[in-house]
Amino acid sequence: MLSKSLVSKYVCPSFVIAGLVSLLAAPAAAQAPAASPPDPNPGNLTLLGNVDFTNAYMFRGIRQDDTKVIIQPSAELDIALQSADTGLKSTSLNFGTWNSLHTGDAGLKSAESRLGCACNKLWYESDFYTTLAFGFTGGSLGITYTAYTSPNAGFNNVKELMFKFGADDSGALGKAALHPWVIAAFEFDADNGHQADGGSNAGKYLELGVSPGYSGSKASIAVPVKVGLSIGDYYELNEGTVLRPDFVDHKFGYFSIAGIATVPIKGTTAYGGWNVHAGVEYQKLGDTTKAFNNGDANKVIGSAGIGFTY
Repeated sequence: MLSKSLVSKYVCPSFVIAGLVSLLAAPAAAQAPAASPPDPNPGNLTLLGNVDFTNAYMFRGIRQDDTKVIIQPSAELDIALQSADTGLKSTSLNFGTWNSLHTGDAGLKSAESRLGCACNKLWYESDFYTTLAFGFTGGSLGITYTAYTSPNAGFNNVKELMFKFGADDSGALGKAALHPWVIAAFEFDADNGHQADGGSNAGKYLELGVSPGYSGSKASIAVPVKVGLSIGDYYELNEGTVLRPDFVDHKFGYFSIAGIATVPIKGTTAYGGWNVHAGVEYQKLGDTTKAFNNGDANKVIGSAGIGFTY
């Protein structure tokens, strides 16, 4: 997410290793043919939610907080607008919110840590986003607007427009599919420190990733691997002084590899599909993100949570 000020190396919140995975039906009774239970929600509206716990909040390699308890609830409403068998196979409009609650330095223990904050407040971050998503035979395209805000004034608000393209290579590679993706994100209205790095200019971010994995009836495992890069002022570092700042953009932000396991809870029910998930992520940080992480070039993040889809 965002940084607190133009020159501070104390940065705000962000990334969680968790997501909803399609839930498979419970095993059928002995000698009975396998059958999926009826979908409790066959309409065009889908509701998704997660509550996650993590030891560190990193946003695209930028340390937000790694003290005390961090709780990150989220919710999303997906509206199916169109579907077809060929060509443009699906169109949806999605609305969501993502939040981060902190009992440590970014939240309840923030009284003396920054000027102008709503001190001792648990609610550190609240994000609102809207996505227009298109599904094609070979992949998908999502266009997302996000407003990153801080209820306890832990960082300056940031606005961003993001484009994400995901390729579906399962037809060609089968179980060895890599599920690659590319993200390009652009900050705007970013004067006076309203950037993820708290720098001097609106940033442009590029992410390249793959997510091989395995999905079975009792569990699924994903191994996302990604690299975050600046394609314009996204990882700025003040190499000057407080009175005479000199922001230098470093292209390499971070490299990440993670393992995520998701286990369905009793299959799909009348209350939707539920799961528990847990993961661990390793991040190798670049010059700017290393500085924001108190000079440490490595970060290990653990997370666990519960999710649902209906």
